Amino acid sequence: AARRRVRVDRVGAPVVVDGRTLFYVPSRMFTFSPEERAQAIAQRVQLLSRQTTSRIEGVTVVEEEATSQIVSEDLVIATVTDADARAAGQTRQELAENYAQAIRETALALRQQYSLRTILLGALYALLATVALIVIFKLLSAGLAKLKKKLTDWRGVYIRSIRIQKLELLTAARITGLLHAVSHVATVALAFLLIYAYLTLVLNFFPWTRGYAAVLLDYVLSPLRAVGHAVQGYLPNLFFLLVILVVAHYATRLVKFFFLEVAKG
Repeated sequence: AARRRVRVDRVGAPVVVDGRTLFYVPSRMFTFSPEERAQAIAQRVQLLSRQTTSRIEGVTVVEEEATSQIVSEDLVIATVTDADARAAGQTRQELAENYAQAIRETALALRQQYSLRTILLGALYALLATVALIVIFKLLSAGLAKLKKKLTDWRGVYIRSIRIQKLELLTAARITGLLHAVSHVATVALAFLLIYAYLTLVLNFFPWTRGYAAVLLDYVLSPLRAVGHAVQGYLPNLFFLLVILVVAHYATRLVKFFFLEVAKG
């Protein structure tokens, strides 16, 4: 049978369980504010999801004279009042059934997330990710060593000094050293990205740490976005300054070479 779509009215305090918003509690009940009611409902849904002996399908609506009770065996999960129904624009019975459906779906999803099978699979995936990371690091280290050896072997053969007539601007040894430094920095940056991706992936494998993965991702992406916007704004000025520095550097070396040759006669 097709499941009825739950109507979620964004009025009142949200009932949030494991990062999911089930529905909103729109009104007070006795001395309890909407926020207090929402927090209590969220705690009871968490409790229901961890009670492996309770059947999720057993979450039902019990009608009383002034309220509709959403219960699971002897646990009262939520109470829906006429004031809630008026604020949501539904009958009390419809609103209670919508709440009950949202509670059933969320509790079932949480129970599956925290099941022994899911946790064991998460541990297996984390182990495989760790092995893969170690293998990649070993390959990366071996690749860097081979690259540095190749650069050293190419010095004077493929990597030659940069000259303007008799003026030697950059020696082959200096160019090789620069390429070594660039390859080392690139390797370290790649290793950092791999560790970050590994941590994000492993945190996502377990329900308790899944929320931290999103936080970790935001910690890295937020400064990168800020740097990206800043670089984009200053890119024209950066190119302008770079051209000035290059021209000034080579002009200084050319003038020095010229006066040295003059001094030699």
